[in-house]
Amino acid sequence: MTVVTDLIDVHRGWACRSADLIVVPTEPARQAALRWGVRADRLELLGLPIDVRFRRPMPGERGAVRCRLGLDADRPTVLVSGGGEGSGGLWDQVLALSLDPHPWQVIAVCGRNERLRGRLLRVRLQTPTVVLGFVEDMPDMMRASDLAVGKAGPGAIAEALATGVPLVLTSYLPGQERSNVRFVVDSGVGRYAPSSKRLLEAASELLGGGGSVLRQMAARAAELAHPHAALDIASACLGLSGPTPSSRPASSGPGQLW
Repeated sequence: MTVVTDLIDVHRGWACRSADLIVVPTEPARQAALRWGVRADRLELLGLPIDVRFRRPMPGERGAVRCRLGLDADRPTVLVSGGGEGSGGLWDQVLALSLDPHPWQVIAVCGRNERLRGRLLRVRLQTPTVVLGFVEDMPDMMRASDLAVGKAGPGAIAEALATGVPLVLTSYLPGQERSNVRFVVDSGVGRYAPSSKRLLEAASELLGGGGSVLRQMAARAAELAHPHAALDIASACLGLSGPTPSSRPASSGPGQLW
């Protein structure tokens, strides 16, 4: 069994024709695998495996997490993250969103980049901003947010979709991540903003005007999401291993092995 973790562009190396099952995360990835000669009956679209804690917020949960962070429960919230290492231009992104006063508030997750976190804590930001280091509760941070800002990694995109949070993508790795940007924009779940100016414009557009565009994006994200992909993939894997112990006949005597 092969589980493809490229979101859209599937490298030929994924097309293992001898695999009993190849799991793909999206319809474009399924079409790419077919072009590489994988048989349709050995392909299954189950999504990208992510932590099952990434899910849409329950009623009142979004405001409760914001209050726990010391933020306004009702104010539009932007999550800015640079991954576990706090990379990807996080400094410029936070300054663009928080240096001057704006009608939103910001959660900045710096990961293990304590130097960056210290620099941001020393800046007098005019927009309410919580600056965090490495966190273990990123699903809560996502559920507290109306908009997620970050790099076009497949995992981060899948986590945002599962939580129903629209995206602003700021960068991508050359190669297979380029098509991730096109997928997000063309699917109507986000914007591409490779500069601080465009990031500010995107945030102003999506968080202003009554939020109608943002709500449409959130609904579209829910349609594309596969929040239970990890469990579905595990189930498919078990299905390939043969009958479960409960379905096997009872042992007829000592020494019989199954």
